[in-house]
Amino acid sequence: MPNKEMNFEWDEVKSFKVEVERGASFEELSQAIESDLVAIEDHPTKKDQSFFIVRFKKEIWAVVVQFHGKEIRIVTAYPSRKWRKKYGI
Repeated sequence: MPNKEMNFEWDEVKSFKVEVERGASFEELSQAIESDLVAIEDHPTKKDQSFFIVRFKKEIWAVVVQFHGKEIRIVTAYPSRKWRKKYGI
């Protein structure tokens, strides 16, 4: 579970791409994780990744992350109908 001692990191180019394509930067999503985290789910096929399920911009977003000690690397993010069905809005 994320806490104040954990730091988020990400690739700036990927963050910009996600912001242009989907309307949210990784910086915005990292703040949403700290304030509006709904759940943490295991990735079904990538054992080194997890989903942070977050309320953001009136949607449920899946934020794919990898844990590296106290660092949490954001890999990608997208609004998710699958998780919205499970967790509502």
